[in-house]
Amino acid sequence: MLSRRITHIVPAIMALVLLLIAVMPALAGPPDHETTPISDVFLLAECDGFNVMDAVEGTRQSTTFYDQEGEPVRILDHNRARDRIYNTESGFEVHSRWAQNVKYYAPFDTWGTTSGLGWNVTVPGYGSVWFEAGHCTYDSELGEASCTGHRVYDEAALCEAMDQ
Repeated sequence: MLSRRITHIVPAIMALVLLLIAVMPALAGPPDHETTPISDVFLLAECDGFNVMDAVEGTRQSTTFYDQEGEPVRILDHNRARDRIYNTESGFEVHSRWAQNVKYYAPFDTWGTTSGLGWNVTVPGYGSVWFEAGHCTYDSELGEASCTGHRVYDEAALCEAMDQ
């Protein structure tokens, strides 16, 4: 009789233990959500007699996930912005959109991934002269990135197209 009870109790206890193990990640605190502006101006190319600059304006929506101890374990950023690519001398400009997802994993200063569209600088009469789309994995400990997708960083073509 006792062995029959144990036969019924042991599977029930095992099922309860497995259920608790399965829901442990759900016991972590809720994620934090934050929206921040993106606003930056930086040099894309040094050309003969002028520079090509990129003025970026947009938003970053960040979600931070935590473990059971309340420590951040992952950050997901969704970036959406509009680039104004311009010639510093003539003022000639074109526009590009930027939409990218970035994932950071603890420890946050060592590695992460990006995917999406970084640039699509298209100049009338020249086509796409500066382009980035795809997926990259960054490892700062190794000091390298592994990327797939399509990337065109042709500074000479960008300078020629923006010389207007």
